[in-house]
Amino acid sequence: FSEIGDGVIVGDYSRIGAGSFLCQGVVLEPYVFIGPHVIFTPDRYFPSGGKGWEKTVVKRAARIGAGSIILPGVTIGENAMIGAGSIVTRDVPAGETWCGSPAKRVRDTVQDFTSLRTVRKTRKRMPPSKSGKKWSPAK
Repeated sequence: FSEIGDGVIVGDYSRIGAGSFLCQGVVLEPYVFIGPHVIFTPDRYFPSGGKGWEKTVVKRAARIGAGSIILPGVTIGENAMIGAGSIVTRDVPAGETWCGSPAKRVRDTVQDFTSLRTVRKTRKRMPPSKSGKKWSPAK
């Protein structure tokens, strides 16, 4: 099972792997993949008692590998990829692959998953992102 905190927003067609922890303030846009045992931490400095928790955003079609740790206040850009076991301490730009501890840029993401068909035949082709139009969660 995975633990998903209060107020977490999960976009359409996003997948969360087993054993993951998503704390309050995490926003996953559509088509995000979160591997197993990924942890989104609520505080940079423990214990804060819930005061000053920062929002963490994972943009459209980003992928996060198994066992990664994402610190609070980080934004992972559209179509970015985080290698397994990485510790992400700062923002990851769109279209880049980062890995390591702390995570650092390795290369540009090799494939744009926003235009691929999904594995299941029952799902429709993923619509392309529209430049200038930001995704926002349903109210």
